Amino acid sequence: GFLSLKGVQVAGPLIPKLHAEHITHSLPWPIALDIANGALKSSPLFGVGPNHFDQAYLAFKPVAVNSTYAWSTEFNYAFGLFATFVATQGIIGVLGWGLFLIFLGILIVRALRHLPADAHERFAVISSVSITVFLWVMATISVPSHTILLYTFLATAIAVALAVKHGLFKAFTIAPRMGTGSRKVLSFVMIVLLVV
Repeated sequence: GFLSLKGVQVAGPLIPKLHAEHITHSLPWPIALDIANGALKSSPLFGVGPNHFDQAYLAFKPVAVNSTYAWSTEFNYAFGLFATFVATQGIIGVLGWGLFLIFLGILIVRALRHLPADAHERFAVISSVSITVFLWVMATISVPSHTILLYTFLATAIAVALAVKHGLFKAFTIAPRMGTGSRKVLSFVMIVLLVV
């Protein structure tokens, strides 16, 4: 409690003595859009590749950046996760994320329109949907850590599972017919996909 009230006064003199300064620069969204535009022009379908936004930044940054504080800064991400994906995953990635977000929006609207009658179940659906929406909005306007992104996908999975449990969507199973050789082929294909 004490550090939350007087943390700046206590930690302020210690940080320079311990050489623990930390400065965070964020890439402004107009520059990020210019970089994404340049990346899409050079590699329209698949972008520059995952985890290569820093290379796209160095290749397509505007000349005006050289007169700012960011002239020697390397940015690994744009101002948001989806802006980063535009540059790194191209049109195919944008379409994939767009379809995912459209289906997620449909799920959220159906879940909120057809809430269960039981109070506990209604609380579970509303809270899982609220957490999912909040985390995806935060992923849009910022770049969350891998841990927060994992929580985002877990919250999304919980929301989908609750929607299926309450009959908002039909569950379906993908399985080969019994007595055919397709079970072995499907198992082999799944193992290869998992390894890849």
